[in-house]
Amino acid sequence: MPNPTLTRRTRSRWPRLALLGLMIAAGLWPAARAAAYHRAWDGLDPFHRPMPATNSYGSGDADNDGALTTTDLDLVYAMADGHLPASFRADVNADGRVDGADADLLAGALDGGRLPGDWNRLTGRAERLDWLRRILAVDPLNEFCYDPDWFVCTHFSTQLHIRAAGYGEDLGFGFFDGGQPLYNLPVYMVTSYGIGHVSNAVLVGDDPRQIGDWAFIEPITDEITPLGDHHLMTEIRIQIPTRIMVDRIERQNLIIFTHYETGWEAYVNESAIQLDRPPAPPPVAHGWDIRQPHLLTRAGGDLLAVRLGDEPAGPADIHSLGLGPPAPAAGRPFLDAPAARRLLDTGETDDGAWLLWAGLAGCTPGLFLTGPLHDASAKDDSTRVTDSKRPGLLDGRLVILPDDTLWVFWAEYYWRDYLRPTGIYGRHWDGLTWSEEMFLSTGDALTGISDRWRHLLDACVDPTGRLHLFWATMDGIRHRTWADDGWSNAATVPDTANASPAVVADAAGDLHLLVWDRAGIGPGPTPGRIWHRRRVAEEWQAPAEVSDGPTAGYPALAADGKGGVYTVWLESVDGRWAPCWRRWQDGTWQPPHWLEIPPGTTVADPDTAVLDTGVPAFTWLEVSDEACAVRPLLWYDLNEDGVMDAGDLATLSDQLTGAESPPAGSAVTRPLTVLDLLRLRLALAE
Repeated sequence: MPNPTLTRRTRSRWPRLALLGLMIAAGLWPAARAAAYHRAWDGLDPFHRPMPATNSYGSGDADNDGALTTTDLDLVYAMADGHLPASFRADVNADGRVDGADADLLAGALDGGRLPGDWNRLTGRAERLDWLRRILAVDPLNEFCYDPDWFVCTHFSTQLHIRAAGYGEDLGFGFFDGGQPLYNLPVYMVTSYGIGHVSNAVLVGDDPRQIGDWAFIEPITDEITPLGDHHLMTEIRIQIPTRIMVDRIERQNLIIFTHYETGWEAYVNESAIQLDRPPAPPPVAHGWDIRQPHLLTRAGGDLLAVRLGDEPAGPADIHSLGLGPPAPAAGRPFLDAPAARRLLDTGETDDGAWLLWAGLAGCTPGLFLTGPLHDASAKDDSTRVTDSKRPGLLDGRLVILPDDTLWVFWAEYYWRDYLRPTGIYGRHWDGLTWSEEMFLSTGDALTGISDRWRHLLDACVDPTGRLHLFWATMDGIRHRTWADDGWSNAATVPDTANASPAVVADAAGDLHLLVWDRAGIGPGPTPGRIWHRRRVAEEWQAPAEVSDGPTAGYPALAADGKGGVYTVWLESVDGRWAPCWRRWQDGTWQPPHWLEIPPGTTVADPDTAVLDTGVPAFTWLEVSDEACAVRPLLWYDLNEDGVMDAGDLATLSDQLTGAESPPAGSAVTRPLTVLDLLRLRLALAE
């Protein structure tokens, strides 16, 4: 979708613009609230918006603080004058640009009127149809090519539902360039029988039992289609998706309309949909939705995450949040790519950061690499890793070798077996050209696709420059090694059936493999355990359990320069996940550290890294019905007594004043600074 075009106004707002500029320059601009973690919309209420947010097209909430104020009007004036980038929220008449007409409509709303897109307050069928037509005019789905091998009607319908009403699970794949609710409209899916077709519908009248009160949408063309059209003739099912997966969409029937000689008759699932218009729910403020955190280690560390639900040209982009203090709520854009939906992995060289992400350009989904990125000014230096159409990308890894060449690996699953088998693929980049694409899993059937789309593979490079690739199969975790003479044959790690890998090489060159036993038929007797396997002198040592509870999963690994290894994973406690981490040193695991999270929340997406200061860092996504935030923890155990306390604060203070040298044998490549002292003080204050 193109960004709203900027047009100029004749009336200036220079005093207000000057104030806005001073606020931004002084860092006084209000921080965005954390977004609610969108659960899948249940479809119960067909009358009102699925999400309580104002972060949607044409809401008028230009500053995204959850309320309409004069500040929003000032921002719309600034956008209309060309002094600020246009926002999709500010395009209140949905004509694709922000100008004086939008400002006039917003001013009227502040005086007690309502905006064209204030769906919950619209009172008639004509108003709702008008806004729906405007949204379909700016929606880009009709611009995507129809490909019967992939872009079938179900995918168009699913994508329009996602863009309008949202879907709260981690899809692990994407249709077109969407994934985040942008329109905030109660759009349902529709299955029509006769020719067999899937489309969409919105209730624009007041009685869901009357077929004439529904507006039916053809998502391939973004048009409202009348009853009696090619598919709206015999049986029409109004449905809500209950689960969206790689190979199928599960849907629940809410209303079934059947056409008889006497007319249409409705069969209603009365427990699953409201039939009478309830009072409009009050607005609830929230802003950005940030997910998929990844840690960087250079220059004292950084924290990247995917920020969803911003501008229409980039419904998901990758931002640098920093490790604080304080970490801004939204950070700065690190990669501003229209299709950057999923950040799969990161890497670093002396030149900057590299990002591996899955997205789409034109009508061709695939895998992309961006880098090296030094700051937010370098946003367009991306290259396509996969040449052909690849909609079934599940997981990916980026490994940078000592000579700064790199390997990219990815897992694929195609539900049409005649197109491409399930497998692990890889390509090598020598700095100038890509190698030929390699099919590395030799026909092994991957495992874990129906669970989390991540943790299908992992890779690392050891101190000698050898590359190690691991992937999950039904029969066990498979391992191949790459060196100058090419790839070794695949070997199975013993006792790892139906398990997922996480791997790192320590400073001595030994491999540390975490085996996430998800099926209960690996090395552990109970499903959902994590086991440590160490490979020394080409031999795998006996497994040792790392997890500390009955159910664990989603491990991440990092190694320091002193032979130590850190892991962070999730434990299920009373039905919700909580983060834990441990350190391995000198052949043993130290006791686990349980990280406290606020009541009523759970966690996801843990990651760990050892910064170039030698300080281990951990991050995770903290999720509740009201908030979604990335939390980092830097572990300044400088005296290595197993706790982080006032003694470490004194140690760091002495180091900074020159009273004490860094501990002997430390592998710090960049000295600690006053910023680290501030981080430690804030951590202890919490």
